[in-house]
Amino acid sequence: MLHISAHGNKEGTGVAFGGDFVQWAELTELLQPFVRVGESYKGHRIVVLSACNAHMQKMTAVFRRTAKANESFSPPKYLFCTEEVLWQDAAVGWTLFYHLLPKAHLDEPETVRAMLKSIFALGIRIHYFRWDDQEATYRSFAPKSE
Repeated sequence: MLHISAHGNKEGTGVAFGGDFVQWAELTELLQPFVRVGESYKGHRIVVLSACNAHMQKMTAVFRRTAKANESFSPPKYLFCTEEVLWQDAAVGWTLFYHLLPKAHLDEPETVRAMLKSIFALGIRIHYFRWDDQEATYRSFAPKSE
């Protein structure tokens, strides 16, 4: 698992680390050592993007295209992202996320959705992008108000 905590912008075009702004394509390229470890590591790889408007990320499109062009490429199983979020809410949301994650079964998306719904009940929306091996694409989910 790789957790990236940064600042997002309102347009959702990338993230900032201090004074350095990184667009999604560049961040995807920077993550290649983590992504490529899948060739020797058979467990699930997860990327967590804690930044405002990270749910607007474009990384999954790059991973999908790469998987389509290269059968041996294994994209990250999940990307978890936040929307516009206050720092203190993000701290609480990710604390709950990491507390509940071991109880979810990553191969059973309904358990992951239930986990995100329980976090959303406290007002913190976390999105997921889950790699679907059958369809060779990412599926997305974000809890909604009922």
